[in-house]
Amino acid sequence: MAGKNAYFAASVTIRFVTLVRQSDTDASSITFRRVLEDLREGNTDPTDFRTLKPRLLSTFERRERPTFEEQAVYLFATRASVFDMNYSRLCEANVPVLLLRARHSNPRYALISSKEFNDLTAELPLTIGAGLC
Repeated sequence: MAGKNAYFAASVTIRFVTLVRQSDTDASSITFRRVLEDLREGNTDPTDFRTLKPRLLSTFERRERPTFEEQAVYLFATRASVFDMNYSRLCEANVPVLLLRARHSNPRYALISSKEFNDLTAELPLTIGAGLC
């Protein structure tokens, strides 16, 4: 309860205005980022597949899979799949979850789809130890 009270006592609001993903500058990260861009644009080629193939879960021994699953970058075909994975991870964490709800400057904004807000959702679940990327 003390954490919740501390949150509500905060007098500063932080607004995230820039989306940053895969910002490492080594050659492997740059190549991976290019593959992600190709996937997003629907312009994949055999080189992209060869880049992703070593990262497929099926290429790992069974004993290596749990570690890989914890550290892997996941690619999802739908936002619903992303939601399902995040929800599953929150449940598995077995720690309290704080659900932050957006405060809209206009009540009508609450009725607008998140797609019209650059895919920002009106709710953000956070746990102890959560990382924001």
